[in-house]
Amino acid sequence: MNVALDITLPRPGSARAAWRTGTSEASAPRILKQRFVLEERLGSGGMGSVFRARDLRKVEAGDRRPYVAIKLLNNDFRAHPEAFGALQREAARSQALAHPNIVSIFDFDKEGDLPFIIMELLEGHELAALLRVYPTGLSGAAARVVIATLCAALAHAHSRGLVHADLKPGNVFVGADYQAKLLDFGLARAVASESRSAVSDRFGPHRLGALTPAYASPEMLAGMPTLPQDDIFALGIVVYLILTGRHPFDRVSADRAAAQGLQPERPRGLSWRQWRVLRRCLDFRREGRPDSALWVAREFPVRTPFFARMTSGIRADDRALDPTARRP
Repeated sequence: MNVALDITLPRPGSARAAWRTGTSEASAPRILKQRFVLEERLGSGGMGSVFRARDLRKVEAGDRRPYVAIKLLNNDFRAHPEAFGALQREAARSQALAHPNIVSIFDFDKEGDLPFIIMELLEGHELAALLRVYPTGLSGAAARVVIATLCAALAHAHSRGLVHADLKPGNVFVGADYQAKLLDFGLARAVASESRSAVSDRFGPHRLGALTPAYASPEMLAGMPTLPQDDIFALGIVVYLILTGRHPFDRVSADRAAAQGLQPERPRGLSWRQWRVLRRCLDFRREGRPDSALWVAREFPVRTPFFARMTSGIRADDRALDPTARRP
């Protein structure tokens, strides 16, 4: 299903000029490893700043597309003793998560005490920027494509034993055909499993101050081990934003929203079946949420063979949609 963008947004650099950043243009070296020439800062997130860079090796080889994206750690983040390992794990995990809806990571390196990741340069815009242009949400066809492809990315990561742990519009990139790309697995942690090594992954959002309260589940805010259901909670918030342009709890953190008894309104035009699934994603209790992003994807289908394969194992009966329903 091809859905063309019907708007022209500013170039990514200018669209993000108002972002809070921690790595200044002046403090970033212009050339890394005598190879990557930093030309434009594209934006910043919890872990660091992303630059558009020209790869001189590609230029030398006559490559018509010599540009890559370079991610540098923010100055304050870089000072944390676990930061280098966190960035290395992001590179390794993202490389292992080869998927059309997850950003491709090419390599990981270090310039002096400055670690960085080399990754694909994406064409399009952050979901956060699109939602500023569409304050009441995306159109039906576009919304379905973004939601379905975002769900595909999450389902793939979860199937590989990884939780994103910082899903939000700023970590979702949308291409010209509205295909979503999931960014920033720097906060990802191995899902707890008895079959895994006893060596624990000590890196966590709380320890590095990189958790986003408006999208974090109550369990994450309480410092509990991260599970796929925590991504499902954030997914519910992002889907709600895609459909309405509004945060379901007015950006109140989940623990405060639960304490205040806040309940989201059903978005206009959403069927009761769709709302039932989305409402389950927004449950303040882990056990009330679906165990897979594919439950959400099924309710916002796009007509592609890939989507049919992706959801082929999902049963359609209402009892299966309700994770709290008693099984026979």
